[in-house]
Amino acid sequence: MDNFNNSGRPPQEEEDKLTRILQIVILVLLVVIVLLLAFIGGMYFMKNKKSGDETSPAPAKKAENSSVQQTTQAETEVNSDVPQTEPFSVPEKEAPSWQEAYAQTLRDYCKKDLYHKEDGSGKYSMYEIADVNGDDIPELFISSGREHFDVCDVYTFSGRSASPVIRFQGYYGKLDVFPEDGIIRAYDKSEDFEWSDFYTFDGKKLSLIESIKNSWNAQGEHSYMHNNYIIPGEQYDQIISAYNGKQVLLGVGRLYPFGEDITKEQVSFSAAEGATVHVSTVMQITPAE
Repeated sequence: MDNFNNSGRPPQEEEDKLTRILQIVILVLLVVIVLLLAFIGGMYFMKNKKSGDETSPAPAKKAENSSVQQTTQAETEVNSDVPQTEPFSVPEKEAPSWQEAYAQTLRDYCKKDLYHKEDGSGKYSMYEIADVNGDDIPELFISSGREHFDVCDVYTFSGRSASPVIRFQGYYGKLDVFPEDGIIRAYDKSEDFEWSDFYTFDGKKLSLIESIKNSWNAQGEHSYMHNNYIIPGEQYDQIISAYNGKQVLLGVGRLYPFGEDITKEQVSFSAAEGATVHVSTVMQITPAE
């Protein structure tokens, strides 16, 4: 006899029906739980977003930057009405004149061992100014003394200071100048010879042109040399004659005494006055015998 329940269905079919109902109930519960979780998550997200909007500094910073920009623009507009000044610059120092430069050179010379103060003996240091090559920039000649081995220093003006050109020694502290030709002669004479070196001056440096020498012995016999080569007396006289007749300033270097208090005005005066002193057209030299 078959087993049936009160509904007239078999027991197995009744169990299957209960199982399906239970599964549906569980599924519905799961759906409800998922929806509930989704709702709770949504509410939490919205709450956090609202809280973040209230505490965010971005709008305030943007407003602050805008305020700073407006202030800077306002300051620029105000400053545009203020007169603008040029950047401060130190004016260039005016270059000294040759008078000032030579006066300073003479004052500095007084501190050297070569300097001999005026003592009434005539052996003291002296100076003179002469334009050697006619370029309107005169040269300064400083003589340490008048003895045979005293020196004569020559300076020229370089634009800002006195620049040394050359030092001659052994010519009694003086030189001869041919201003029309830009020539300086160093002349020396002793008991048995007479020597002349001729230099050309270009405004900066000296270049040797030629040397001539007349020497003699105790018997009065002469020998003549040109640039260290022996030459006849006739050729020697021809060389001399090329210089004779030219304007020459004799003994340049020993015209004015000076001391540590010399001024540019004194230098200027001596330059003007000295231009007319020592002028000759005859070179001091002995012709051939």
